[in-house]
This record gives sequence, C-alpha cells and structure tokens, in this order.
Amino acid sequence: MLALSIRQPWAWLILNGSKDIENRQWQTRVRGRVLVHAAKGMTRNEYAGAVDFIVDAGMPPLPFDLPAFEHLQRGGIVGSVEIVDCVAESASPWFIGRYGFEQRKTGARLTVRWSPELRAVVERAKGLHGNVRALTLLHARRGKAVDYRTTRDQWERACEAAGVTDAHLHDLRAYALTRAKQQGLDATALAGHTSAAMTRRYLRDREIPLVDGPSIGRIWTK
Repeated sequence: MLALSIRQPWAWLILNGSKDIENRQWQTRVRGRVLVHAAKGMTRNEYAGAVDFIVDAGMPPLPFDLPAFEHLQRGGIVGSVEIVDCVAESASPWFIGRYGFEQRKTGARLTVRWSPELRAVVERAKGLHGNVRALTLLHARRGKAVDYRTTRDQWERACEAAGVTDAHLHDLRAYALTRAKQQGLDATALAGHTSAAMTRRYLRDREIPLVDGPSIGRIWTK
C-alpha cells in the first residue's frame, strides 16, 4: 500500500479532526486508501502555527483538543485515509492550494423529523429569494447553491456589523449539537459522527454545566 508522509500536527488532524484535504504543490492520480506516515520533523513553531490557523479559521478541533507537542507520534505509520480526488479548487476551509488531496468523509445521510419549528424555518428560507427554482433550500439569487466561502464571508460581515468579535461559523453547529445533547437527543447521530467519542471531543469545553443553587429561606429580622 502506498504511503503519504505528512508533518504533525496535520497528520493527526486528518485522522482525528475535521481536516478533509491535504495541500500539495503537485498533483496525483492516486485514488483509494493510502497509509498516513507522520514525518519525524516538527518544530514548536510549526505546532504553534497550526494552532493559530485553527483558531483564526474557527474550525474544530480547538487547540485544547490537540495532543501536546511531546505526545504527537512521529516517524512512523499512524493510520490510513482514502483519497477520492485531487483538486485545484475547493470550498474546504482547510484548502490553501496549489492542489488538494480530498479525503472521504463518512457520507452519512440524515433524515430530520419534521417539526413545527423546522417547518417555520423552511417557509422563511423559501421566501428569501422569491420564486427562484433551485435544488437546495438555501441558495443564491440565481438558484446556485451557496458554497462555504460565501457563507463564511457573509457570516463575518454580519458579525462585524453586530460588533461581535468572538463568534465563528462553526459555533452554530456546535451549539446545535450541544442543545441536542442537553435535550437528551442523539447528538452523535445528528452530527453524522462515527463514534460517541468523536462527538465528545467535538463538544469538549463547549458545554456550560447547569447547577442548582441552595434553597434560601426567608430571613427574619427583629
């Protein structure tokens, strides 16, 4: 089996995080499963640079989910991944070019149960651009599907207009999954994750615990 050598912490992010594309300066015709080799070299500046990239882009896993610099495996095979395409353009927030090796996601398809709240949201979305026919519920004015970069740019402009500086687009998904878990729903199935451990890692430190305060009786004074 062929192997692709990737420096840490990017190798860990591909296997354990949300990184769905590997950037290279050259193209490949390889398709199918390949081994992931974690290169032996990694400087502390490279590790810090990866953390800064994740924070700036607002993408999970957040820095505290990453193993410490000393704990990342290096100099050997650490897993495998399936390459499905080599692209020169991508809507993935991880893509910085020149070429990107796309890896297969879980491909989970979900059917969300119809509810009054969901019906209201759908009706509102259908009226955003009049009677334009489109294959997707949310779309641009001419019916074209909205890509990730367009959505991210609109989100950033809205945050700037509202004076919000610490909100990221990915927070919407994390909030929905957190609320689902709090309501006793299956957050793992809703996220399309392959394991509950992945969901726990995704939601780590995003949940604010609810606690009960003491019962305070009436205070009598003379």
